[in-house]
Amino acid sequence: MAVGDLNGSEVANHNNADSCWVIGKDATAAYDPIHPAGTLEKYLDASKHLGSSEQVLTKTRQPSVPPSKPQDIRQQREEPKHPPHPTEKPPLSHCLNLSDFESVARQVLDPTSWAYFSSAADDEITLQENYRAFHRVGFRPRVMVNVTQIDISTTLLGARSSLPFYITAKALNKLAHPDGEVAFTRAAGTHGIIHMIPTLSSCALDDILYVNEDRDVTRQIVQQAEKRGCKGLFITVDNTQVGRREKDLRARQRAASRDGEAWHPESITDMPIVLKGIQSVEDVLRAAEHGVAGVVLSNHGGRQLEFARSSLEVIAPGGKSKL
Repeated sequence: MAVGDLNGSEVANHNNADSCWVIGKDATAAYDPIHPAGTLEKYLDASKHLGSSEQVLTKTRQPSVPPSKPQDIRQQREEPKHPPHPTEKPPLSHCLNLSDFESVARQVLDPTSWAYFSSAADDEITLQENYRAFHRVGFRPRVMVNVTQIDISTTLLGARSSLPFYITAKALNKLAHPDGEVAFTRAAGTHGIIHMIPTLSSCALDDILYVNEDRDVTRQIVQQAEKRGCKGLFITVDNTQVGRREKDLRARQRAASRDGEAWHPESITDMPIVLKGIQSVEDVLRAAEHGVAGVVLSNHGGRQLEFARSSLEVIAPGGKSKL
């Protein structure tokens, strides 16, 4: 069908599971921040792009807003409206701790983006406990030790890191900045630390993996990541469906494994495999028995299950670690 030949009655006929057409106005502003470039072209071939139709869109347009009266225009000029929060970010040097960054983000992000990044499950008790757990852990200062040369670099899955931590995966980063995940990867490379790239990235892998229900798609993503130089495969195991995040609900992802179908990631990659989202000593030991290279103790930032324990408590329950 040629571009421009679509009409309302023709579109309306394709409204079932065998043939479903979708038509609407330009959604680029909402679409681009949460999808890598080329997503439509990758998953929908040219035969699915049926064209556009001014006739169909005209019927759905909202009535135009009547022009302002002269006195309204004068009032707008005399009393300019100001945004409720400042949108200018302060110099980076002014942010001295994580709370400063969070405060700035709350002011500069739009409400939907802020709700996505800051939300947690239900009443956010687990999120609060993640903070409080660190308040219950103290330092053990040592004295009379030679500290003229200190090296805190380490290795993770055989990859060298200048610091004993890494940047964990976080989806949809373009909601906060146009560079998305690329900004994290660039900073990680500059400072010699490791970045865990999220599958649900705002950027394409070529520019910078929740398990897809289509195993062939998963295999292609994993092998592409390995070919691009990724050193390890982290599989999230505590996110079979999205937690009840009330902030998000106010402003799903299916299970990682289907009934009767086992998935063996070791069969499609030589990269070491790590399970992310382990929350008990028993599951750590079980993962070790199955030969995984490592685990990430995590409750998903308190975003999945309310009243899950903090990772610190998993490491040392009651002050005595079993790990």
